[in-house]
Amino acid sequence: MNEITRHEKYKELCKDIYPKNLKNFPKDVIPLYAHENKKNGFFAYACKYHDRIVIVFRGTEFTKGNDLKNDYCMGKRKAIPEQAHDAYIFTERIKQVMKTKYPNYKLDLTGHSLGGSLAQYTHVLVKGINETVTFNSYGTDKTLKEYFEKKAPQSSINKITNYCVPDDMVGDKLSKGTQLGKVYYIDKKNLICLRHKVENMKPLSTRRIQKNKNSKSMCGNSSSNCTGSYTVQGYTRSDGTKVREYIRTCGKHNKMSMEERIKGQAKYKGKRFQDIPLDELEEAIGYFV
Repeated sequence: MNEITRHEKYKELCKDIYPKNLKNFPKDVIPLYAHENKKNGFFAYACKYHDRIVIVFRGTEFTKGNDLKNDYCMGKRKAIPEQAHDAYIFTERIKQVMKTKYPNYKLDLTGHSLGGSLAQYTHVLVKGINETVTFNSYGTDKTLKEYFEKKAPQSSINKITNYCVPDDMVGDKLSKGTQLGKVYYIDKKNLICLRHKVENMKPLSTRRIQKNKNSKSMCGNSSSNCTGSYTVQGYTRSDGTKVREYIRTCGKHNKMSMEERIKGQAKYKGKRFQDIPLDELEEAIGYFV
């Protein structure tokens, strides 16, 4: 099985760990053990998938105050969240079970959002983790990242793979380069979907290392097969004016009629970007570029 296929399965598991999907286990996945701490909101389960035991950490449930408290710890960079202790204990217990029941299996970790950060912490703190895959994770923080990278050998850190949606408030903006391991960027499926949900990510086969789809200098009427908005750097206008960075929109907006563009500009003219709803922002930008 190749890496992308395996990571797609982990993405599916991260989606299905939330309450409304929890019974939707794929046919090739066998659930084994679960652990929940209702006091701090922690939930994870271990399952068998081919030759691997996979621990899936649940991400943020925004209706639960304790999850938001853990998010605050990570988002404000003030502390390791309470749930990290539960993640460590549960993983160590699964390791002990594997010694007798699944001695030839590899142990992988995965998680989305808050769950992704728990997976990163646990990967470093627990010895013997084979691979960790996260989706739109908070990461750690600058100090913790330096500590973890000194504590764990680089060969272990390299076994952590993170998938982030560009400009996602959690996986990209709040993490601020504090992810452990490799980071790949995946666009969301369309302009309308919210960025943060794992099910809104495009197929992982489209992953790339760069944040922006096009970061090379562009001049003239270039074209591409993309849809949506992305940042272009080092652009020179036809009159020779150099622009350090601007947002270019392609696909849907490039094909709009002049009448649609005028109506769209009239709708958003004079509004500050921070006053425009998040799910309308990309559309609004498209009318002006």
